[in-house]
Amino acid sequence: MKKVFYIPILVLFLFGTVTSAVHASAATLNVSPTTGNYTVGSTIALTVSVSSDTAINAVSGMINFSSDVLAVSSISKAESILTFWTQEPTYSNSSGTINFEGVLFSPGFTGSGGTIFTVIFSAIDSGIARVTFDHGSILANDGTGSNIVSSMGGAMFVIGTAFASQNSSTPAALSVSVPPAPVVTSSTHPDPTKFYPASDVVFSWDFSEEVTDVNIFGDHVADTDPGTRSDGLFRKYTYHDVEEGEWYFHIRLKNSAGWGPITHFAFKVGPEEILAPVEVVPETIELIPPVVETQPQFFEIPTQNDPAVVGFPTAFQALRVSTLNMALIALCGGIMILLSLFAFASATRHRHGLVRLDLKTSHDQFHHAFALLRKDLEVRLSDLKIKSSHLKLTTKEKQEQKMLQLSLKRVESTLEKEFTRLSKRTS
Repeated sequence: MKKVFYIPILVLFLFGTVTSAVHASAATLNVSPTTGNYTVGSTIALTVSVSSDTAINAVSGMINFSSDVLAVSSISKAESILTFWTQEPTYSNSSGTINFEGVLFSPGFTGSGGTIFTVIFSAIDSGIARVTFDHGSILANDGTGSNIVSSMGGAMFVIGTAFASQNSSTPAALSVSVPPAPVVTSSTHPDPTKFYPASDVVFSWDFSEEVTDVNIFGDHVADTDPGTRSDGLFRKYTYHDVEEGEWYFHIRLKNSAGWGPITHFAFKVGPEEILAPVEVVPETIELIPPVVETQPQFFEIPTQNDPAVVGFPTAFQALRVSTLNMALIALCGGIMILLSLFAFASATRHRHGLVRLDLKTSHDQFHHAFALLRKDLEVRLSDLKIKSSHLKLTTKEKQEQKMLQLSLKRVESTLEKEFTRLSKRTS
């Protein structure tokens, strides 16, 4: 019998919520009879059939049987609804299996109890004999070959060696207790605490050979009793197109002693919970160069006739910013002041013939000015060196470091040449 999920719809009555069953095409593989008592040496005619409420055009499967108690004597296809066999029904008494596969021409088959074939078993020993489907498929006649199998049945027979009396229909007493609650697993939704995006949910379980019936049910309630209605005999079931939400799968087993306890298996359908990665921002260490405040520097050029002092604010204080551009500007500024002094001295000498530079004073002033320039360059280079010992310098800072080193060499070279020239003139 087909199992369904009951899913709430948005229609409310006075005191509750109406539920609507989600139905799909129901197609089952069955065997008949499903139970019976037999003696060793007797035969059992077992009919394998298919039922479907929609047109089908192909069936296939594999049947397992208890080979220690039963043996196949023959298989008959005389009344089969199949019109063509892609694999003739074959059996193996050593492994206890029967395999088959066949098709029907259009319009296919729709109905209940359509015979596929009949197998004749011989009871070869006493005990419990079980016949179950290992797997099977029923293809719909819809142009796409959809597998619409919903359940597969089975059978259990009691094989005895003697009866209590000639007219007794029961074999010797067998001590059987109800089956335990089955252990359920899911290959698609294994962890009951997690959401899984797959809407097709597969469940599997196992049971002993005494089990004759399985009852399953699915809903949103954790402890639902699925009842005592038999859904067949199978070890695996798939619910298709289950809606998102938290669900529960309920199952119980039956044998000759009755129905056993219920197993409740929780599963969740929906998007997986994704935790956003935590971005780790490394801590940065910023080294701030010391700020050195300076006062404007002045120097004077005395003349022989007029001792008035001519003041020139130095451009070297700009280097306190300690940037590459300002260092180069200061260097150029120093050289321009040097050239201006000599131009001023030369022009004064030619115009008045009386003014001469006090070369000794000029020598001291230039020494002081270039010393400040060199100090600023050295301070910035020291800052970069300290930073490089803690952090990796940027490309811009590396270029600045090279330019500062070059500027320092040029300042020292210019200072040395100028001192040499001034020294010669004052000697």
